[in-house]
Amino acid sequence: MSEVVCPSCGGSNPEGFRFCGHCGTALPSEVEGARPFEERKIVTALFADLAASTEMASRLDPEDLRAVLRPFFEAMAAEIQRFGGTVEKFIGDAIVAAFGVPVAHEDDPVRAVRAALAMQVRLGALSEELSEAAGADLAMRIGVNTGEVLAHGIGVDEGIFTGEAVNIAARFQALAAPGTVLVGQRTYRDARHAIEFRSLGEVTVKGVDRHLAIWEVVGEAATSATAAAGAALRAPMVGRDHELALLRSAFEDVARGGGVRLVMVIGPAGIGKSRLSHEFATAVGSAGARVVRGRCLPYGEGLTYWPMAEILKADAGILDSDPPEVILDKARAGIEPRFGSGDEAMGTTQVLLSSIGAPVGSDPLAGAEPAAAQRLISQAWRRYAESLAAEGPVAVMIEDIHWADPTLLDLIEAFSAEVSGPVLFLCMARPELLERRPGWGAADGRATAIVLSPLADKAGRALIGYLLDGEAPAEVVSPILRRSEGNPFFTGELLRMMTEGGLLARRDGRWVLTREIPSTLPDTVQGVIASRLDLLSAGEKQAIQDAAVVGRVFWQGALEALGSSDAEAAADGLIAKGLVLEREASAIEGQRELIFNHILTRDVAYDSIPRSRRAEAHEAVGAWVEERTRGRAEEFAEILAFHFDLAGDLPRTARYGMLAGSRKRRVFAAEEAIRWYDRALAAAEAAGAGDRLIGDIALARGEAHEQLGRFAEAKQDYELALGCAKSDDAVALEARALAALAHVCWLLDRYGEGQRILPEALERARASGASDLEARLLYTAGTIAFGRGAFNEALGYHQDALRTAGASGDAEGEALARHGLTETRYFLGPFEEGLDQGLRADEILRSLGQKPMVHHNEYMVAWLEWFLGRSDVAREKADAAVGGCLEVGNRRDEVMARNARLEIRLSSGDIGGALEDARLAVETATGIGVPRARMTWPAGSMHSPRRGPSHGWRRTWKRRGPSRTRWEATSSGG
Repeated sequence: MSEVVCPSCGGSNPEGFRFCGHCGTALPSEVEGARPFEERKIVTALFADLAASTEMASRLDPEDLRAVLRPFFEAMAAEIQRFGGTVEKFIGDAIVAAFGVPVAHEDDPVRAVRAALAMQVRLGALSEELSEAAGADLAMRIGVNTGEVLAHGIGVDEGIFTGEAVNIAARFQALAAPGTVLVGQRTYRDARHAIEFRSLGEVTVKGVDRHLAIWEVVGEAATSATAAAGAALRAPMVGRDHELALLRSAFEDVARGGGVRLVMVIGPAGIGKSRLSHEFATAVGSAGARVVRGRCLPYGEGLTYWPMAEILKADAGILDSDPPEVILDKARAGIEPRFGSGDEAMGTTQVLLSSIGAPVGSDPLAGAEPAAAQRLISQAWRRYAESLAAEGPVAVMIEDIHWADPTLLDLIEAFSAEVSGPVLFLCMARPELLERRPGWGAADGRATAIVLSPLADKAGRALIGYLLDGEAPAEVVSPILRRSEGNPFFTGELLRMMTEGGLLARRDGRWVLTREIPSTLPDTVQGVIASRLDLLSAGEKQAIQDAAVVGRVFWQGALEALGSSDAEAAADGLIAKGLVLEREASAIEGQRELIFNHILTRDVAYDSIPRSRRAEAHEAVGAWVEERTRGRAEEFAEILAFHFDLAGDLPRTARYGMLAGSRKRRVFAAEEAIRWYDRALAAAEAAGAGDRLIGDIALARGEAHEQLGRFAEAKQDYELALGCAKSDDAVALEARALAALAHVCWLLDRYGEGQRILPEALERARASGASDLEARLLYTAGTIAFGRGAFNEALGYHQDALRTAGASGDAEGEALARHGLTETRYFLGPFEEGLDQGLRADEILRSLGQKPMVHHNEYMVAWLEWFLGRSDVAREKADAAVGGCLEVGNRRDEVMARNARLEIRLSSGDIGGALEDARLAVETATGIGVPRARMTWPAGSMHSPRRGPSHGWRRTWKRRGPSRTRWEATSSGG
């Protein structure tokens, strides 16, 4: 095999090498007439030259000079190559190198400067060895410059790259003092996060018809990348003093005991909402007030309680990377003690966590009607908001509320009327919020809307002066004011583009235009940001595009997952340019968290990604989020579904769409849940995912329909799920579908149909080994038998349910079974055993935080206490049951609880109270129109205590013995 000798270092290279494997110099091509390739690239050129080399050459014999220059070239080439550069050529005693060609790196300017520093250090050591042979100490000048060049292929006489940037690097080298390194503006800009520089002002050089800013390299920067971000253009807030005064006045009113206030700051993107809220937060925070923050996300249809979740998780120290058991421990330790003890604290923490999709084991909202659950969730968040203000006034700031879904908007609106304590809710929104919800916040006469208008010209001029730290040329100010139209973010971005592109530069302490403002200056914020992004290095541009795929907030690890070769350096570069900011804390342990300087920056970066790469990028981000949030899929389901949908990953879109629906259903946003299930079902069918997944989705959608009281639609979904299970031989799914059908038949009062389904449902549950499902099916069988008046049959089912739940350690199943026994013993006796089962069920249900079932069970305990002659205890339990049902909005159980209390009141002679309970019970039962809740006697014809209790069934009673506890039902109706 023939070899190719490098013309620069003399190293041998295998045939076919295009660049020297020793020094990186382009190798000559042996193919005659080969056409060189050319492309525009951003390259950092390095010129290095030995000082006083002419005098040395005149003193030394050519062989002695070679003995000095050869180790010099070898040492310098080694340092250049160590930092990823390519030696373009040696000229006499000078070295020309390139960083960014033939292979580009995202941090080529930093590499070039570090190589230059390393070369100076290496020469210092080499000088001690060669000074005697050279006849003097060796010193070197280095010039470095970054810019766009024309990169060449093999066989081009002028080398591997040409362009003005290369010539300027040579001129800077000539201006440098021995032992120093000088760089140009773009090198300084791209390396300032890692290197410390000293400005030398501006110079003119031969061949360039403009002044050039020039910097001397001092050394490696001692500050962090975050601190280096301070080099970005900044300014105090201007033109918003009146609005800030309004915010502070509203907060002072709250702090003085004026109650809750809702304030909206409204304006288009970039108008200054975030800056105003930041100044407000800084002012009140420095005065000792507590400030908490959350933000709404734009993904899909939004995440219902996401901003509240951010506040709660930050408050409790919960990380997104925490496993489920740690989440609950942190919440209980950090939040739960604020809610007091006993009934006041019961289940509030579990409801909060359940509402944001965090895994909490047993669902604390089980058994609640949709409206009741929504009310329970709202009350839990109200208590949490009040706990934040328990020690002093608090400002709750929610960003981008225009992306909030209706449930969150309703919750925040209700806060202003229901929360007690010094709380200011400050919501930042774009005008589209009021287009979508014109009357939002108007119901509260104390709500305030602050609409941000464009800055006046005077304020705009002041802002430009602050940003430039000096007066700007008149020929710059007017075009910027005209194009920015009073938008401060737009103004800042225009100035950044002009300064970073060298169009506007400092000269003799003042700002001057270096050339005429081009007619192509963009007229939109998006255009300005796009122009800035075009100035990024390849690595930084890829990183910002990858970050845009993740979202407004992103993590360095996600960039690495997307393929950034040096994500840390790229992130540092973006921070230095002010395009992204680093957050002090991260929601994911061990991950550096960053945020775009503005949502529009994210949008523009995302739009610049080729469509062919978007799907792949979303797939990678989805997989990274999936891995980092393992065990918490439902909490992040909307985000995962969003990414996998755009990735075209239909199976995972279906899976996470189903989980997103389940998340919505858990907070009783059933309409939104159904929309998610519809999307999941469409994806599953398009993917040919199989009947099992389709059946799972149909079953979940049926439960959402059931929440809305659409029992017929729910039944259709359950039947679809059952058909899918049978065709796929999915025993567990079949058991769940049959159980759901039996349950919905009970809700529809189709006891006969439900009874026919139950045997098969139980058989399939046992076949699948689902002991928890078996226990619930046995409980359902008992309730159906109970509804038919077959109390002895119901008793057997509930006893079987208790044994099954106990064998598997199923606490929830045990509580349901014991409650079923309580209801059955209420009719069959003995009452003492029924009361014992009711009290044990109460203990378990309270430990699980299932308030609706607690109060459902509580009125049965009241009946039994009354039968056993403890009227005072019975009245206390009945009062608690009625109050609890009203609290959670369970109107069906309210009827039954009032029924119990009216009998107790009647027995104590409280005829007026009994009649009021009877009236309200009949009114509520008629209003909800549920057969089981309808009373079968008119309010004026109540049974006396001696004829037995009235509980919504027609029955007669006969005495079984001398004890009052021996009443037995002998007949019943529907």
